Amino acid sequence: MKPSRVAAVLPKLIETGRSIFLWGDPGIGKSDLVRATASQLGIELVDLRLNIYDPTDLKGYPTIAGTGKSQAMRFIPPAILPTKGKGIVLLDELPSAPPAVQAAAYQLVLDRKLNEYTLPEGWAVIAAGNHARDGGVHYALPAALANRFIHIEMECDAQDWDFWAASNGISPLTRAYIRFNAGALHDPGQRKSGMAFPTPRSWSYADAIIRQNYSAREEAELLKGTVGEGAAIDYASFIAAARELPTIDDILKAPATAPLPRTPGARYAVTTLLERQADTKNIEACMTYITRLDVEYQAAFAVSISRIKRELMASKSMVAWCMANQAVIFA
Repeated sequence: MKPSRVAAVLPKLIETGRSIFLWGDPGIGKSDLVRATASQLGIELVDLRLNIYDPTDLKGYPTIAGTGKSQAMRFIPPAILPTKGKGIVLLDELPSAPPAVQAAAYQLVLDRKLNEYTLPEGWAVIAAGNHARDGGVHYALPAALANRFIHIEMECDAQDWDFWAASNGISPLTRAYIRFNAGALHDPGQRKSGMAFPTPRSWSYADAIIRQNYSAREEAELLKGTVGEGAAIDYASFIAAARELPTIDDILKAPATAPLPRTPGARYAVTTLLERQADTKNIEACMTYITRLDVEYQAAFAVSISRIKRELMASKSMVAWCMANQAVIFA
C-alpha cells in the first residue's frame, strides 16, 4: 500500500481500537507517517524504540506494597507510558527487539495493559518494523504476537514522495531528478555494493549536501556515501546539467523565447523549478513557457500545482490548459 493510502486508512483504523503494524523497507518513512498522522489528528505521540529497552522498562519495576500478611509485589509503571490525554504509542523497530521485550509487549498490544498499568482510553497502539530480508537485527515475530495486529505492507511511491518533498523543503533539483528517474527513489539492490543505498530518507540527506558549497570532488564523495555510487554518479550528472539551465528570472522575463532544455532530465528540472516559483503574479508566464514543452512535462507541472498550489488552478491559463487536455488528465 502506498504511503498516501496508508495515511488515508490509519485514522479510521485507529478509531477501531485495534493495534496496527506497519511493515516496509528501511528509510521509506513509516515512522514519519505515524508522526504525521498524530499531528493531523491533533493527538500526542509516544515513540518507543523497543530495541533499546529491557523487559522491565515496559512491565515496570517490582516493589513491595502493604505490610505484614497483606504484603504483595506490585509493579511501578514506567514513566514513558501515557496516563492521560489521547494519542498513539508507536512501538518502533519491534522485530529488532529481543524476544523477552516482544513478550513484554503482548499484553499492551492486545489488552492495553501491562501489569497494574492500563493504557488510557483514546490511545492507539501502532508498531513498525523492517523485514528479515532487509539485513538488520531481526527476531522472528511470534505467531501469538503477530496475530494481535492488523498488518499493513507499506511501499515506496514516487508521486507520494514528490508531494511530501514539495511540502518539506526538498529542493526542486532533487525532486526533478526523482521525477526523471523514479526508480532511483528506492533501490535496495544497491545495498550489495556498499553501505549506502537510495531510499526516500537518504535522498533527503543528499538534497542537504547539494545545498552546501562543497567542491565538485567533495560533493561527489559525500553523495556516494549517502545514496550509493551508481545513484550518486547519475544524480551528480543531472545536477550539473540542471545548473546550466536558464535562470527562472530569465524565463519569466521572456517565457515565449527563453531557451528550452534539450534533454528529458533538464526539462523535468526546469518544470520543477518553475513550479516552485509559480504564484498568482507569474502563473501566466510560467504556463507560456511550460506549454512550449512536450505534454508530459505540462502534465507533471499541472498535477503538482493542483496538489501544492491549488489556488493557481483558477488562473486563466491553467483553466484553459485543463479544458484542452482532458484526455491527458483523465487518462
